[in-house]
Amino acid sequence: MGFGMRWCNWIKWCISSPSLSVLVNGGPTKQFSMDIGLRQGDPLSPFLFNIAVEVLSSMLDKAKHMDLLKGAVFGNGEVHISHLQFADDTRVVVPHPPFLDLSFYVDGSARGNPGEAGIGGILRDLRGRILYLFSFYVGVLDAFSVEVMAIHRACQLISGKSSVAWRAITIFSDSKSAVDCILGSDFGNLQLVNFVYDIRQFLNSSDGFDIKFMSRSANSSADCLAKAGSLGRRDRLEWGNV
Repeated sequence: MGFGMRWCNWIKWCISSPSLSVLVNGGPTKQFSMDIGLRQGDPLSPFLFNIAVEVLSSMLDKAKHMDLLKGAVFGNGEVHISHLQFADDTRVVVPHPPFLDLSFYVDGSARGNPGEAGIGGILRDLRGRILYLFSFYVGVLDAFSVEVMAIHRACQLISGKSSVAWRAITIFSDSKSAVDCILGSDFGNLQLVNFVYDIRQFLNSSDGFDIKFMSRSANSSADCLAKAGSLGRRDRLEWGNV
């Protein structure tokens, strides 16, 4: 900000020279140096704070002009606000992230019916970028049950990812029987009642959420993850940046 060396040395001396003592069992200790910082109530504190805040404000303004900080637009586009400051509070205005149309491809794999089983899934955006994936072992299950569990796991992940601003999410499964069961009125076998109920509750309570059937050939990536999960009892893979 263009302060001279003498002025900077004055401020440095003011910050490094204060001493204080602490009350221990009602009595003060010997005074000791603070090395750096100001005592509470020091009249110099608000002036130094204003200088630091002014620098921060200038940096935010520069970031806005460089399109690094979008801010928000009010009225007829005449008012642009990137940050607000009052006293010792600073608020940076960040627009809401864009809403996304997402696809969650899931699959279940059982080595036998029943057999060692695993589930897998990949969450992608419209550009095909991978946002999340999972693959892990789920026990000894029949083919139908493991497909329902894969769909259920996708619903759990979606409901737990509040940082994702989605407009529409479609879960794709290559098990027509599992999709028909969830979208129908039957609950399948008794072991799946809770899973199917949870999926239907999420389906009914979430706008823009859908479950669809797709061919196995179009779901090959999720199929590979599910098969990998069925092979490893101890291996568990979950990755994502959402």
